[in-house]
Amino acid sequence: MNTLEVVVVVVVIVVVVVVVVVVVVVVKVVVVVVVVLVVVVVVVVVVLVIVVVGVVVAVVVDVVIVVVVVVVVVVVVVSSSSSSSSRSSSRKLSEDAHRFNRRLRPAEFFYDEETDSKDNETSANDKDNKNSDDVTDTTTKTPLPAFLYTPSDFTLFSGRDSNLDKYIDTISKEIMTSKPRKTFPNLRNGEKQALDELKKNKNITIKPADKGGAVGVLNTSDYIAECTKQLSNISHY
Repeated sequence: MNTLEVVVVVVVIVVVVVVVVVVVVVVKVVVVVVVVLVVVVVVVVVVLVIVVVGVVVAVVVDVVIVVVVVVVVVVVVVSSSSSSSSRSSSRKLSEDAHRFNRRLRPAEFFYDEETDSKDNETSANDKDNKNSDDVTDTTTKTPLPAFLYTPSDFTLFSGRDSNLDKYIDTISKEIMTSKPRKTFPNLRNGEKQALDELKKNKNITIKPADKGGAVGVLNTSDYIAECTKQLSNISHY
Protein backbone atom coordinates (compact mmCIF):
# COMPACT_ATOMS: atom_id res chain seq x y z
CA MET A 1 0.00 0.00 0.00
CA ASN A 2 1.29 3.39 -0.85
CA THR A 3 0.93 6.44 1.29
CA LEU A 4 -2.19 7.73 -0.44
CA GLU A 5 -4.11 4.61 0.22
CA VAL A 6 -3.13 4.64 3.87
CA VAL A 7 -4.36 8.20 4.22
CA VAL A 8 -7.64 7.36 2.57
CA VAL A 9 -8.17 4.39 4.85
CA VAL A 10 -7.39 6.48 7.90
CA VAL A 11 -9.77 9.22 6.77
CA VAL A 12 -12.51 6.70 6.17
CA ILE A 13 -12.00 5.15 9.57
CA VAL A 14 -12.07 8.56 11.23
CA VAL A 15 -15.23 9.53 9.39
CA VAL A 16 -16.90 6.27 10.36
CA VAL A 17 -15.90 6.72 13.98
CA VAL A 18 -17.18 10.31 13.99
CA VAL A 19 -20.47 9.25 12.41
CA VAL A 20 -20.86 6.46 14.94
CA VAL A 21 -20.13 8.81 17.79
CA VAL A 22 -22.57 11.39 16.46
CA VAL A 23 -25.27 8.75 16.01
CA VAL A 24 -24.70 7.46 19.52
CA VAL A 25 -24.87 10.98 20.95
CA VAL A 26 -28.04 11.78 19.00
CA VAL A 27 -29.65 8.55 20.12
CA LYS A 28 -28.75 9.28 23.73
CA VAL A 29 -30.14 12.82 23.43
CA VAL A 30 -33.34 11.53 21.90
CA VAL A 31 -33.66 8.92 24.62
CA VAL A 32 -33.08 11.53 27.32
CA VAL A 33 -35.61 13.88 25.72
CA VAL A 34 -38.17 11.10 25.45
CA VAL A 35 -37.59 10.06 29.06
CA VAL A 36 -37.90 13.66 30.21
CA LEU A 37 -41.12 14.11 28.24
CA VAL A 38 -42.54 10.88 29.64
CA VAL A 39 -41.63 11.94 33.16
CA VAL A 40 -43.18 15.36 32.63
CA VAL A 41 -46.37 13.82 31.22
CA VAL A 42 -46.57 11.35 34.11
CA VAL A 43 -46.00 14.13 36.64
CA VAL A 44 -48.67 16.31 34.99
CA VAL A 45 -51.14 13.43 34.92
CA VAL A 46 -50.46 12.59 38.56
CA VAL A 47 -50.87 16.24 39.55
CA LEU A 48 -54.13 16.49 37.61
CA VAL A 49 -55.42 13.28 39.20
CA ILE A 50 -54.50 14.57 42.66
CA VAL A 51 -56.20 17.91 41.97
CA VAL A 52 -59.35 16.24 40.60
CA VAL A 53 -59.48 13.81 43.52
CA GLY A 54 -58.99 16.68 45.95
CA VAL A 55 -61.77 18.70 44.32
CA VAL A 56 -64.11 15.70 44.32
CA VAL A 57 -63.30 14.93 47.95
CA ALA A 58 -63.83 18.57 48.90
CA VAL A 59 -67.19 18.67 47.08
CA VAL A 60 -68.28 15.41 48.70
CA VAL A 61 -67.23 16.68 52.13
CA ASP A 62 -69.12 19.95 51.55
CA VAL A 63 -72.21 18.06 50.42
CA VAL A 64 -72.02 15.77 53.44
CA ILE A 65 -71.60 18.76 55.76
CA VAL A 66 -74.58 20.53 54.16
CA VAL A 67 -76.72 17.39 54.42
CA VAL A 68 -75.74 16.89 58.05
CA VAL A 69 -76.49 20.53 58.86
CA VAL A 70 -79.86 20.34 57.09
CA VAL A 71 -80.75 17.13 58.91
CA VAL A 72 -79.74 18.63 62.26
CA VAL A 73 -81.75 21.79 61.56
CA VAL A 74 -84.79 19.76 60.52
CA VAL A 75 -84.52 17.57 63.62
CA VAL A 76 -84.17 20.62 65.86
CA VAL A 77 -87.10 22.41 64.21
CA VAL A 78 -89.32 19.33 64.37
CA SER A 79 -88.40 18.62 67.97
CA SER A 80 -88.88 22.25 68.98
CA SER A 81 -92.21 22.48 67.16
CA SER A 82 -93.41 19.22 68.69
CA SER A 83 -92.25 20.29 72.14
CA SER A 84 -93.81 23.74 71.72
CA SER A 85 -97.04 22.20 70.44
CA SER A 86 -97.06 19.76 73.35
CA ARG A 87 -96.38 22.62 75.77
CA SER A 88 -99.11 24.73 74.21
CA SER A 89 -101.56 21.82 74.29
CA SER A 90 -100.66 21.11 77.93
CA ARG A 91 -101.15 24.78 78.77
CA LYS A 92 -104.48 24.79 76.93
CA LEU A 93 -105.59 21.68 78.81
CA SER A 94 -104.59 23.28 82.11
CA GLU A 95 -106.53 26.45 81.26
CA ASP A 96 -109.61 24.47 80.20
CA ALA A 97 -109.48 22.38 83.39
CA HIS A 98 -109.17 25.53 85.51
CA ARG A 99 -112.07 27.15 83.67
CA PHE A 100 -114.19 24.03 84.17
CA ASN A 101 -113.36 23.96 87.90
CA ARG A 102 -114.31 27.62 88.24
CA ARG A 103 -117.74 26.83 86.83
CA LEU A 104 -118.30 23.92 89.17
CA ARG A 105 -117.65 25.70 92.45
CA PRO A 106 -120.15 28.58 91.95
CA ALA A 107 -122.77 26.03 90.86
CA GLU A 108 -122.23 24.16 94.12
CA PHE A 109 -122.00 27.35 96.18
CA PHE A 110 -125.27 28.86 94.91
CA TYR A 111 -127.16 25.59 94.59
CA ASP A 112 -130.52 25.55 96.40
CA GLU A 113 -132.61 22.36 96.41
CA GLU A 114 -135.88 24.24 96.97
CA THR A 115 -135.21 26.69 94.16
CA ASP A 116 -134.07 23.85 91.92
CA SER A 117 -137.30 21.93 92.54
CA LYS A 118 -139.35 25.05 91.79
CA ASP A 119 -137.39 25.62 88.61
CA ASN A 120 -138.05 22.04 87.56
CA GLU A 121 -141.78 22.47 88.18
CA THR A 122 -141.78 25.75 86.26
CA SER A 123 -139.99 24.20 83.32
CA ALA A 124 -142.44 21.30 83.36
CA ASN A 125 -145.40 23.69 83.36
CA ASP A 126 -143.86 25.69 80.56
CA LYS A 127 -143.44 22.49 78.62
CA ASP A 128 -147.10 21.58 79.16
CA ASN A 129 -148.26 25.03 78.08
CA LYS A 130 -146.00 25.14 75.09
CA ASN A 131 -148.86 24.75 72.62
CA SER A 132 -151.22 27.19 74.36
CA ASP A 133 -152.36 30.41 72.70
CA ASP A 134 -151.11 32.62 75.54
CA VAL A 135 -148.33 34.92 74.48
CA THR A 136 -145.85 36.04 77.09
CA ASP A 137 -143.74 39.09 76.59
CA THR A 138 -140.08 38.32 77.04
CA THR A 139 -137.32 40.79 77.53
CA THR A 140 -133.79 40.22 76.48
CA LYS A 141 -130.88 41.33 78.57
CA THR A 142 -128.61 43.67 76.68
CA PRO A 143 -125.00 42.53 77.04
CA LEU A 144 -122.42 44.98 78.24
CA PRO A 145 -120.05 46.50 75.71
CA ALA A 146 -116.71 44.76 75.45
CA PHE A 147 -114.78 47.71 76.91
CA LEU A 148 -116.96 47.65 80.07
CA TYR A 149 -116.59 43.91 80.67
CA THR A 150 -113.61 42.78 82.73
CA PRO A 151 -113.25 39.00 83.02
CA SER A 152 -112.72 37.81 86.57
CA ASP A 153 -110.24 35.14 87.64
CA PHE A 154 -111.80 34.71 91.07
CA THR A 155 -112.25 31.09 92.16
CA LEU A 156 -114.36 30.07 95.11
CA PHE A 157 -112.47 28.45 97.93
CA SER A 158 -112.39 24.70 98.32
CA GLY A 159 -113.36 22.69 101.39
CA ARG A 160 -117.12 23.22 101.26
CA ASP A 161 -117.84 19.91 99.60
CA SER A 162 -115.28 17.12 99.89
CA ASN A 163 -116.88 15.14 97.07
CA LEU A 164 -116.62 18.10 94.71
CA ASP A 165 -113.00 18.73 95.75
CA LYS A 166 -112.12 15.09 95.15
CA TYR A 167 -113.88 15.14 91.79
CA ILE A 168 -112.03 18.29 90.68
CA ASP A 169 -108.65 16.94 91.82
CA THR A 170 -109.23 13.61 90.10
CA ILE A 171 -110.38 15.19 86.85
CA SER A 172 -107.48 17.65 86.84
CA LYS A 173 -104.90 14.91 87.44
CA GLU A 174 -106.40 12.63 84.80
CA ILE A 175 -106.48 15.45 82.24
CA MET A 176 -102.89 16.57 82.87
CA THR A 177 -101.33 13.10 83.18
CA SER A 178 -103.23 11.33 80.43
CA LYS A 179 -101.22 10.51 77.31
CA PRO A 180 -102.70 11.01 73.86
CA ARG A 181 -104.02 7.82 72.42
CA LYS A 182 -102.67 6.52 69.17
CA THR A 183 -105.36 6.76 66.54
CA PHE A 184 -105.79 4.43 63.60
CA PRO A 185 -107.64 5.15 60.37
CA ASN A 186 -110.99 3.45 60.04
CA LEU A 187 -110.76 3.35 56.25
CA ARG A 188 -109.05 0.83 54.04
CA ASN A 189 -106.41 1.99 51.59
CA GLY A 190 -108.80 1.59 48.67
CA GLU A 191 -111.51 3.63 50.42
CA LYS A 192 -109.05 6.37 51.33
CA GLN A 193 -107.78 6.47 47.74
CA ALA A 194 -111.36 6.70 46.47
CA LEU A 195 -112.06 9.64 48.81
CA ASP A 196 -108.91 11.40 47.65
CA GLU A 197 -109.91 10.94 44.02
CA LEU A 198 -113.40 12.32 44.75
CA LYS A 199 -111.85 15.29 46.53
CA LYS A 200 -109.61 16.03 43.56
CA ASN A 201 -112.43 15.64 41.03
CA LYS A 202 -113.32 19.17 39.93
CA ASN A 203 -116.28 18.02 37.85
CA ILE A 204 -118.47 17.27 40.88
CA THR A 205 -119.29 19.24 44.02
CA ILE A 206 -119.97 17.45 47.30
CA LYS A 207 -121.78 19.40 50.02
CA PRO A 208 -123.61 18.46 53.23
CA ALA A 209 -127.38 18.78 53.14
CA ASP A 210 -129.11 21.38 55.29
CA LYS A 211 -131.13 18.76 57.14
CA GLY A 212 -131.04 15.05 57.76
CA GLY A 213 -127.26 14.68 57.76
CA ALA A 214 -127.28 13.63 54.11
CA VAL A 215 -124.63 14.36 51.50
CA GLY A 216 -125.44 16.07 48.22
CA VAL A 217 -123.50 15.39 45.03
CA LEU A 218 -123.95 17.65 42.01
CA ASN A 219 -122.17 18.37 38.80
CA THR A 220 -120.07 21.46 39.36
CA SER A 221 -121.66 23.21 36.39
CA ASP A 222 -125.17 22.52 37.78
CA TYR A 223 -124.08 23.68 41.24
CA ILE A 224 -122.71 26.97 39.89
CA ALA A 225 -125.81 27.47 37.75
CA GLU A 226 -128.10 26.92 40.76
CA CYS A 227 -126.04 29.29 42.93
CA THR A 228 -126.18 31.94 40.21
CA LYS A 229 -129.92 31.43 39.86
CA GLN A 230 -130.51 31.83 43.60
CA LEU A 231 -128.28 34.87 43.93
CA SER A 232 -129.89 36.50 40.89
CA ASN A 233 -133.28 36.41 42.61
CA ILE A 234 -133.49 40.08 43.64
CA SER A 235 -136.79 39.57 45.49
CA HIS A 236 -135.12 37.42 48.12
CA TYR A 237 -131.43 38.43 47.97
